Amino acid sequence: MAKVERCECWDCGGGGVVEYEEARPDPIRGGDLVGVMGECEQCDGSGEMFRAKAVTTAGLRALLTQTKEAMEYIEIMSEDLDKIYTQVDYTIAAIERYERKVGTRDGQSK
Repeated sequence: MAKVERCECWDCGGGGVVEYEEARPDPIRGGDLVGVMGECEQCDGSGEMFRAKAVTTAGLRALLTQTKEAMEYIEIMSEDLDKIYTQVDYTIAAIERYERKVGTRDGQSK
């Protein structure tokens, strides 16, 4: 199931109106392009768009798990890396607790 969220339209900035260029013919000079304000075509003037969420808790957990495994694999000894590894491990555990709390862990749905 795709996760979708509302956001401001990236063309009009949420205002629902944008400036378009309109051709104004002129038989003597050939014409000009004139800026005209009009309803945003991207959001149909509502100022809102829908977009797929780029990051879900499952996706974030998978990324952090891969990071943790990569850190284990390269086996570079460093106090700073040990701190980062520990923080990544704690973050994975926190995400798993959150997923259990809201019922999305291991394919559950709420």
